[in-house]
Amino acid sequence: SGLFEGPWLVLRATFSARLAVVLDAFAKEVGTFDAFAAQKATLLKMLDEFEQPPFTLQRLAELLLEPRRQYGSTPKYMNGVLKLLSVSSYLEDPTATGPDDPMDE
Repeated sequence: SGLFEGPWLVLRATFSARLAVVLDAFAKEVGTFDAFAAQKATLLKMLDEFEQPPFTLQRLAELLLEPRRQYGSTPKYMNGVLKLLSVSSYLEDPTATGPDDPMDE
């Protein structure tokens, strides 16, 4: 649906914890590469820097729920997540009302 409920800080912590678990599982089951630890730290830091949910939140959730659906290798998965976290746009808060809100008329 693209909608989320609850405070972003809680959701972000949940996503961050899940990302760490998924990356560790990839490393254990599929293998790792030289820069794995550094790239893992970078991805977790990038996620933590979002003050609001990124507009790619739904796709990120999909990759966290089914990480091997489209990616079979650790580097490819990490690059996919990197692309999702390299955005600068946020989801709009569906509960916020503004001057253009038709409900205000």
